[in-house]
Amino acid sequence: MSNSKNKERPMFRELRMDAATDQGDRTVDLSFSSEAPYERWFGTEILSHDAGAIDLSRLQEIGVLLFNHDSAAPIGAVKSCELDEKNHRCKATVRFDEDELSETIYQKVISGTLKGVSVGYIVGVWEEVENGETSP
Repeated sequence: MSNSKNKERPMFRELRMDAATDQGDRTVDLSFSSEAPYERWFGTEILSHDAGAIDLSRLQEIGVLLFNHDSAAPIGAVKSCELDEKNHRCKATVRFDEDELSETIYQKVISGTLKGVSVGYIVGVWEEVENGETSP
């Protein structure tokens, strides 16, 4: 779908957090992106997770773990991220800081109170695919 109004604006997607934790080093392994359909105002969005479709370089270089997308509330760092082509997902290992806010959020993740993750991204290429068709 060609929509120049949204091409440079960040999009956000929320997922149920499938997290594994290591309490010794305060890290959490999580999945932050998938090909699950997501309803938008313009229709259904499906993100491609094919090789070459996702650029993780910025996240790998300067990835920061934020609370509620608030750049004034960093709570940790993205230690690593990768595209899992087999399962059509993006995965990351994040490490929580030790300050009061970070500790509060980390404990809520460990206890299962916080079960979701949200990622911000910019779509570089839009393609409209009619119902029943597949993308070339």
